[in-house]
Amino acid sequence: MKEMFENQLAWFRSGATRELDNRINSLKRLREALRRHESELLRALRNDLGKTPEESYMTELAPVYAEIACMTRNLARWSRRRERPAWGEGLFGRRVAFREPYGVVLNIAAWMEPLRLSLVPLVDAVAAGNCVMLSPSPRALRTASAVNMVLRESFRTPEINQIYDEFLGAPLGHRSHEL
Repeated sequence: MKEMFENQLAWFRSGATRELDNRINSLKRLREALRRHESELLRALRNDLGKTPEESYMTELAPVYAEIACMTRNLARWSRRRERPAWGEGLFGRRVAFREPYGVVLNIAAWMEPLRLSLVPLVDAVAAGNCVMLSPSPRALRTASAVNMVLRESFRTPEINQIYDEFLGAPLGHRSHEL
């Protein structure tokens, strides 16, 4: 896991995630991959949580699509630097705010809405220019596998990584009671 983190940090420091066009293209690739694998994702949610396809689409996929649309529509405006007058420091001063990404973000998804709670924060982090380490819910393994398939198709390897427990092949934090 430390090697994954170091690879992601090196990728971030190379500046590849900071380009606005790269971030928007990454989000568009994610949207297209979600559309291509929608049936597999809905089937995985049905097997893991017993959700109907309609409920899964409404509670899991639609918010992800809406978040991607919002980010791609507004990202250019949100990424611009902001200048404000510096009233306290002097009469002719100006303050400039630059929005900078953090680097590598850890996203630990909960079990109740495993697709939405893993992908909406991932969309926000990618839009901000960060790399993401995603730990999917251990209670929704089929959904985690389907999400992994979508992410592998959408992103370059060091940009997004799912964290799995090395011993069980399950998401981080999953422990089998049969051992």
